[in-house]
Amino acid sequence: MKKENEKKSSFMIKKDEIENIFFSRIEIAADLLNGYYFHGQEVIESYHLESYDPYGTNVNDKTNESSELRRDILFKVTVHLKNEQEFVFLKGIEVETKKNYHMFYRVLQYNASTNLRIVDTTHHDYVVDTLVVTTSKISWNSTTLYDLYHVPNEIQPMIGNSPFHVLNLRTANPEWFHHPELKILIKWFNVYDISEEESYQFLNSLGTLPKYLVYMIAALAENKDIFDLIEEEKGEEVKMEDFVEKLLNKATDKGFDKGFDKGVLETTIKNLIALMQNTGWSLHKAMDMNNVSEDLRPSINEWFRVNGY
Repeated sequence: MKKENEKKSSFMIKKDEIENIFFSRIEIAADLLNGYYFHGQEVIESYHLESYDPYGTNVNDKTNESSELRRDILFKVTVHLKNEQEFVFLKGIEVETKKNYHMFYRVLQYNASTNLRIVDTTHHDYVVDTLVVTTSKISWNSTTLYDLYHVPNEIQPMIGNSPFHVLNLRTANPEWFHHPELKILIKWFNVYDISEEESYQFLNSLGTLPKYLVYMIAALAENKDIFDLIEEEKGEEVKMEDFVEKLLNKATDKGFDKGFDKGVLETTIKNLIALMQNTGWSLHKAMDMNNVSEDLRPSINEWFRVNGY
């Protein structure tokens, strides 16, 4: 059987690395926790967090042999309480760009293996909990064991209702987050599903971004077009106006590669222009009402942009 990394493409391996590096930054993690758990109140400060060994221990009951299990990110959190005491616990962050139906039990496994390793190596017994960060288009509505398995009311007293914490960046409220880079990611995902045109306009409005943040956009969206283009950038800063233009040109070329001959494109554009003139609709609405395919839209958007419409 191949190792996990051998099954992944180089893009997916790099994607995982980019995400883990970004969310491992203490100031990002603190803002993430405050936004999700406290709706933006600054309860957790950066100095409360300390990066922690992300490895856990699995024990085989039959052989009594142990093996390592690596999770994405782990922090030791020390909170100072009002009575001048402190409470210490461990908080993991797992990044999943798609809905993983096994994630509930994976989180339980991560938490248990982390606790086993810490008790074994340090003799401390900390509470371990996990926040799953996702950009899945499919909603994760099941956030407890009762929800996940539709446990009947009369059976619920027999089953512990373990909570499952999921933050979806596509639906998160950007006002709950204060770190400018995290805010950009959430705002972009808020418009990404509305229309490709709006997502391009948003990127175009950002001025100059650090290269690693554009990598994060590509990673979380699993957008290989953005990833390939950012790989070609030489500096550490990216002028987004120029970058979006390259992205649109690539989308146009991709459209023709998929078989959109000039005649099909020109006929569709003429129909859209007539529709917009007769109704006053925007290009986006005209494409929706004319049932223009998603594959053809980048080429049409680029034609209208170049020709000043």
